[in-house]
Amino acid sequence: MEGYLPKLPNKNYRYSIPEAPDSNLQSASLEDEDKMQWEHEDWVGYKLNLPMVHEPGDVFEYSSGDSNLLTGVIQKSVDTYLPHFIYKELLLPMDIHDFQMLTSPIDRGYLAGSFYMRPIDFAKFGLLVLNKGTWNGEQLIGESWINESIKPHIRGSWPKDSDYGYLWRLLEREVGGKRMRTIEAWGNGGQFLIIIPEIDMTITFTGGNYNLFPEMEDRPFSILTEYILPAVQLK
Repeated sequence: MEGYLPKLPNKNYRYSIPEAPDSNLQSASLEDEDKMQWEHEDWVGYKLNLPMVHEPGDVFEYSSGDSNLLTGVIQKSVDTYLPHFIYKELLLPMDIHDFQMLTSPIDRGYLAGSFYMRPIDFAKFGLLVLNKGTWNGEQLIGESWINESIKPHIRGSWPKDSDYGYLWRLLEREVGGKRMRTIEAWGNGGQFLIIIPEIDMTITFTGGNYNLFPEMEDRPFSILTEYILPAVQLK
């Protein structure tokens, strides 16, 4: 995927935010993901036609619709079926063959969730980040893009006042008695990828506690903090 992500085109994009949004949308603060998927064929267009509530960069609020805008950007850039592109350019070189990706009614891949793979393959993305986008000597994602994505770009809302990169939660955890920086991806249901660069470690959890808060976090994080991280032996 190197060469695609850092240079995504934004010209001649066929969607635009209307000057006067529909009155039914005026009070909307965020998209309704269920409404988007069940009542609309074009999920990217649905999001772009909602009114903007805040200026970009002013307020953090995670939004599946925002994350899924990447679908339209990448699809426009590569001009091919997105699941096939992701498999060919990213998953196949990492020896990942068993996966399932949700697509919209207009055959555009969905990048905000519902992407299924084996836990061992999920963990490979942690190694990819630790190796600055390189896998088996091949640069799959540009190193500069990896570095930019794991830098703080805004303060997150959960955990309170935490840093947030490009879809990465940037936290600190106690590892073997020492505070260390972590790079974390959190997903609904209990999907967690935790990367600890200082000791070249990646930890993966998967689960099925969908829409259960805080239960989906409590069990894996208790295992993490009570057993896994204290057991790390530092040199």
